[in-house]
Amino acid sequence: MPQRTLTVERLAAAIRTAVTDPGIKTRARRISDLLAAEDGAAHVVSSVDRLLG
Repeated sequence: MPQRTLTVERLAAAIRTAVTDPGIKTRARRISDLLAAEDGAAHVVSSVDRLLG
């Protein structure tokens, strides 16, 4: 949410939704699984190799 419209109440509501909405929990778990399956180090090495030629 834009900072200019951020209030304590709106932030609290957003946090409450984030920790209680089952759909958000499911999507977060899927993203977590995808990130855990990635080989981040290999991507970095590949990028450095490409940059250094």
